[in-house]
Amino acid sequence: EDIDAAGFGTVVHDTLKELYKKIAERNSGQVNREELSGLLNSPGPEEVLRSIFMKQHFKGRMKEKLEGRNIIIFRVMLRYLKKIIQRDLAIAPFELVSAELDYRRSLEIVVGEKTVEVSLGGKIDRLDRVEGMLRVIDYKTGQTVQNFTTLESLFDRDYGSRNGAAMQILFYTWLVGELYPGEAVMPGLYTMKGLFEEEFDPALKMTSLKSAGRISSLREHEPTFLSLLKEVLQKLYDPEIPFVQRKDDKICSYCDFTDLCQRRSYD
Repeated sequence: EDIDAAGFGTVVHDTLKELYKKIAERNSGQVNREELSGLLNSPGPEEVLRSIFMKQHFKGRMKEKLEGRNIIIFRVMLRYLKKIIQRDLAIAPFELVSAELDYRRSLEIVVGEKTVEVSLGGKIDRLDRVEGMLRVIDYKTGQTVQNFTTLESLFDRDYGSRNGAAMQILFYTWLVGELYPGEAVMPGLYTMKGLFEEEFDPALKMTSLKSAGRISSLREHEPTFLSLLKEVLQKLYDPEIPFVQRKDDKICSYCDFTDLCQRRSYD
């Protein structure tokens, strides 16, 4: 069987975590150029990737072997992994604050006449500090872009080009912000396509004419982002607002859950 998209991401993430945490542990939390250069020119990335691939996909059955399409998938993973190391080599040294760690934060919302405290959280791929800038980084192995028009577009479920990855990394940046009061925190995406471009910058970019620009920190956008987030949560928690199907059913043609909502699509 082929490894699926979720499995692909898990294998790459776990491999990076193991490789980088070992470097950081040897260097008081720092990932330096010498170690990254040595890693890039060693069999280490391929060996760790293969071990985690076998553990994830074959559930530890080490007598199994890669064959067929999985050989191609493995090679794509390895190329993506080495490209990340190359890009990190260009910005090293940097501090690895955390890797694949769960973060949580509480948020108060008003539902009717009640105030409800909601616990929100997520597992963040990487939190690092580069030249004094704290960055929240998410590795994206699928078709993901770093551009979006407005913050409002990220929360509009009927917007056809809604950038879910941008919304996710902004949310993760808000999660860790509580732990670093007063510090600018940059949201960033390591997209597969972007990493292979000549000039790579993981920062998000807003493209609307009124608010175009690179997002180097969530700070100036946080009030608007938080207001939109609360609005969504208030609707979810309000018993007076029913859950309904989306109006545009085009996306249903490739949704895995059409049987559950009984909106089947046939070619």
